[in-house]
Amino acid sequence: MEKIRDCYLREKVVSNNPLNKLQFAYQKGKSTVMALHSIVQIIEKALNLKKAALGAFMDIEGVFNNANFKTIELSLSNRESDLAIVKWVSNMLNQRKITATLGQVNLNVAAIRGCPQG
Repeated sequence: MEKIRDCYLREKVVSNNPLNKLQFAYQKGKSTVMALHSIVQIIEKALNLKKAALGAFMDIEGVFNNANFKTIELSLSNRESDLAIVKWVSNMLNQRKITATLGQVNLNVAAIRGCPQG
């Protein structure tokens, strides 16, 4: 189901409501390597013109672990995702259980934020 949902989001939702051209995540043919190459090109151009290049970089630690379920659902709705997909993602997030094991002891808790990765 996750592969079907991913395919739908990429082919229908993102193609109908394109992401910013400077966003490299979740876009076919773009990668972190391309993002770095783009930055290096800007810096090299400034150096060749004997100008300065200024950059601001952010690493949002734990962004996937702390994502708010409602925000994810709203983002899907705002991008005109099919209601069935929005409900499926919402259900997947809200019904997710996390298990921790130490020796013979298992602890199961309901996830209250965050989204699966990978």
